[in-house]
Amino acid sequence: MSTPSSSEVTVEQKIENEENKEDDLTPESVEKPEQSPDKPEKVETAAEEVKFFRTKKIRFGPIDYQIVTQNANGPCPLIALVNALVLKGKIEIPPNYAINSKDLLNLLTNLILWRVPTSDDDVETYENNLRDVLTILPTIVNGLDVNVQ
Repeated sequence: MSTPSSSEVTVEQKIENEENKEDDLTPESVEKPEQSPDKPEKVETAAEEVKFFRTKKIRFGPIDYQIVTQNANGPCPLIALVNALVLKGKIEIPPNYAINSKDLLNLLTNLILWRVPTSDDDVETYENNLRDVLTILPTIVNGLDVNVQ
């Protein structure tokens, strides 16, 4: 096993950076990017942001499961959804030290795509629901927006 060079960033370092990210965001510490008049500023959306999460093995009943853990307190419906599906035996997390949000979203998307209804009556409803889910799914990495109206 080789040690990472100074230019390489390990997954563990990325997780630690995410955990400390909130502490670093003071008005004094945030640098304002220079805006070029010919290039619009690129805004990174939640769907483009890749987060890393630690995983751990737990025993639930007679079976061992690999689940995803939070990096910081707060809502994370992605982790809740993934762990619920893991405990139901619908998906399986690879036994790695960490997994990223993109891989978790791919696991959920694949599960949804493999659940195509066999009845012609249900296909239209499934397609409408699939379109809605695929639109919302990337946004649940950081939380869930709820319209209470």
